[in-house]
Amino acid sequence: MSSQFWHNCFRLSSVVFPVATVMLCFAEPGSVQSALLGAAAVASTAVWGYSSSRHKRRALDD
Repeated sequence: MSSQFWHNCFRLSSVVFPVATVMLCFAEPGSVQSALLGAAAVASTAVWGYSSSRHKRRALDD
């Protein structure tokens, strides 16, 4: 289950980051919307990085 969960997180964050980044380009600077989009982009990058490294460690263990 854990492997499937992190795989799904990886796939979701691979979509959320580009969408949030593009939307951030069109958001009004200094608005709440731009702050939330920036936070979503940073969080999805962190999830992507963690799940990617977890996948690599799992491949090395097998």
